[in-house]
Amino acid sequence: MRRRLASRTVIAYYKGGPKGAAQEVRPHLGKSLVREGIANIAEKFQSIRSVGPAGVGHFLASDSAERDRLIADAFVNVSEFIKALEE
Repeated sequence: MRRRLASRTVIAYYKGGPKGAAQEVRPHLGKSLVREGIANIAEKFQSIRSVGPAGVGHFLASDSAERDRLIADAFVNVSEFIKALEE
């Protein structure tokens, strides 16, 4: 349970949610490793059926209903984070 909560709080529950997390990361986008990491994340979360959301759901879920919810949550939160970085 603790692992699930900790994993979900990074973007979803960061102060200000995905937009707040993006505000914290934005000043570091001039660093090539940060840009590379964000590009890798964006690639893995291109759609709700991409490997990123699926990986979150399969890693954290205890049943199929929870897995589907976690996949959707992960996709929405990471999409909002990436979009906010581009603003």
